Amino acid sequence: MKDQDITEHKKLQAALSQQKKRLEEQLHFSNALNRIAETIIHNEDTHKILDDMAAIIGETIAVDRSLIYDIDFKQHQVKGISEWLNPSTDGITATKDTYNLDVFIDASTYMLEQRKWTESHVDDISPYAANDGSGELLHGVMEIKSGLWFPFAFRNQAYYCLVFNQVSYRRGWREEEINFIHAAATQMEIAIQKISIQNDQRHAEKALRKNEERLRIITDNMLDMLYLIDENFIIKYASPSCAHCIGIKPSELTGRSIFELVHPEDMPVVLDSVNHAIKNNSGSKKAFRFQLSSTHDLWVESTIKILLDANGSITGTVLCSRDISERKQAAEALKKSESLYRTIFENTGTATSIAGLDTILSLVNTEFEKLSGYTKKELEGIKSWTSFVLKSDLQRLNNYHHLRMLSPHKAPDKFEFRFVNKAGEVRNVLMTLAQIPGTLMHLSSFLDITEIKHFQQEMSRLERLNLVGQMAAGIGHEVRNPMTTVRGFLQMFRVKPHLAIYKNHFDLMIDELDRANSIITQFLSLAKDKPVDKKIHNLNSIVEMLYPLIEADAYKSGMGFNLQLQEIPDSLLDEKEIRQLILNLTRNGIEAMSPGGTLTIRTFAQMGKAVLAVQDQGTGIPAHLMEKLGTPFLTTKDEGTGLGLSVCYSIATRHNATVDVKTGPEGTTFRLEFNSQ
Repeated sequence: MKDQDITEHKKLQAALSQQKKRLEEQLHFSNALNRIAETIIHNEDTHKILDDMAAIIGETIAVDRSLIYDIDFKQHQVKGISEWLNPSTDGITATKDTYNLDVFIDASTYMLEQRKWTESHVDDISPYAANDGSGELLHGVMEIKSGLWFPFAFRNQAYYCLVFNQVSYRRGWREEEINFIHAAATQMEIAIQKISIQNDQRHAEKALRKNEERLRIITDNMLDMLYLIDENFIIKYASPSCAHCIGIKPSELTGRSIFELVHPEDMPVVLDSVNHAIKNNSGSKKAFRFQLSSTHDLWVESTIKILLDANGSITGTVLCSRDISERKQAAEALKKSESLYRTIFENTGTATSIAGLDTILSLVNTEFEKLSGYTKKELEGIKSWTSFVLKSDLQRLNNYHHLRMLSPHKAPDKFEFRFVNKAGEVRNVLMTLAQIPGTLMHLSSFLDITEIKHFQQEMSRLERLNLVGQMAAGIGHEVRNPMTTVRGFLQMFRVKPHLAIYKNHFDLMIDELDRANSIITQFLSLAKDKPVDKKIHNLNSIVEMLYPLIEADAYKSGMGFNLQLQEIPDSLLDEKEIRQLILNLTRNGIEAMSPGGTLTIRTFAQMGKAVLAVQDQGTGIPAHLMEKLGTPFLTTKDEGTGLGLSVCYSIATRHNATVDVKTGPEGTTFRLEFNSQ
């Protein structure tokens, strides 16, 4: 009985001892958690908080090495944050580093997906460490006998991990230690949140101080005037620039109403701008005047921004004003200058335009509208001046334009080309081009020289006719007299009996002499001083008299004939010469057409003059012959003499009539204007 009492006593003592150890361990763990809490509360240093926590937990569970890692799958790395080494462990070395996630990929993935802790021992390597090969690194290279990895503070594809190493001996992890680590990890989450909040707060405070400093530098050095105004529009702050711009110190502006500075006449503009800013909760920009004295105003451009609190109530206004007095003066001067130059531009009397490097017309005057046939609305910003260039001239002008862009001094600034207007009419123009200083724009004038070119061509033709006429008057009779003698002897020989066998030869020679005499007769008609017998005639009467002859000639050639006679004034005419002129023109028209064509003769009055127009439906006169029309002996006919048109031009010259020729693929029209009596 006594032995039994002793045994029960020993069991009771052992139970009490175990209970005491558990209580001491719980107290030990509780004290450690309290130390962790104090560290979180009282420390501001991020690194110290984490380092102290790693040390407290490591000391509490008596490991050789305690670490905190940040495992980030997005960055694909395992980054060491803190490390504690047990000072009582001989030869312990640091292993904190940043590792590629691939080194610990299996264990890291397991903890991320399962959110559970894992352990590995030198004699019982974790399957995850064995699979990814980290077991050799941990237990071979780092000589870790036992290791525990406890994940916590999970976030998107990342988490933190408490790591404990035992290098001096192999050890296990009791449930009480795991519970303590879990509690410590929970507190560490709080610590990390605090650290994050502190970091965000520090960054925000730093950014705020930096912004405040920037704002101070900007407001102290800005040229614009800045006003902070309360809800009653009383100035609470004025930037230093106000002293320079309006001559009033910021301290003297503070406490005054902003409306005291506004010119009374501009008050409605300012109030409207304020109301707009309040209504739309957006900035409003207006130009108005500050009245600084009874004689001095300052034009300002101001941006008004209303400040609202969280409830939408007005707390103040920010007004930023810029001195635009010089700009206003410059704008007024520019307006006057633009008006002056636009007046000059519009009244140069020449078609004028402004275009850029892309040749698009940005501005044209009224004369250009007249030349082109288009309105300004159809031209400006739409058409290129090159669109008016005749196709055959376009390449040359494009070459000038490209040369002007590369070597402006080498490109011609004045050149001629043919201008095609809206109606398809071709005009000869002289273009003068100059660059507007300080821009890439060019000012171009287009002088219509069609009449000048026509006059030059007419003068050249008249000079040629005059020369031919002088030659005709000088040598015509000298040639005809010997021919008459020759013809007489041929006629005499023709009737000689012994020369009868040459009768056909004589007849041929006489015919050729008569033909030559006819040509000389026409040639003599070119003489400038040939006498004319002008009398009052009506052109219609002469045309009507020739009508049967012309109609017969046309029908004989398989052509149609159309006569359109209107009432016309009488003119001083040489009837014989006018008959010859009409017959020459109609014969040319008939010979220019293919069977089935129609010859048209029209007469009409225009500006008090009698007009004769002879129109055919041929293929037109080649361009290279147009400038040479009227030149003697110029012909495209196989048997022509080339004197028909020359005679027509000479007759027109002797009658002071003008000749105008229009030709194209649809036919040719010769138009003659005769002065009335």
